[in-house]
Amino acid sequence: MHPVEARKVTGDHETGYLTGPGSDPNWTPIVNNGAGNLPGTEWHWPHHTNRIIPLFANGDTATTFSYYADGDDPVYGPYVDNTDLIKVIARALALH
Repeated sequence: MHPVEARKVTGDHETGYLTGPGSDPNWTPIVNNGAGNLPGTEWHWPHHTNRIIPLFANGDTATTFSYYADGDDPVYGPYVDNTDLIKVIARALALH
């Protein structure tokens, strides 16, 4: 089992290479600008990439994603495979 901070998911592709501000030439994380504000971001590519797709979960069942985060990306760490999302949804629905 991975820690709760595993809030990423794979997909068939990510579009745009979304990063934090000032990421050229070095990558920077997306900036949390607080509740009610858009995060600080930059787009760097007009096509698809193979980057891990950010996933943000909130609420009582958000920690359920940690049980399915069995992938490990060398840059982004633990991730949930997109085919496991239905398992997380089914578990969340069973709890409510």
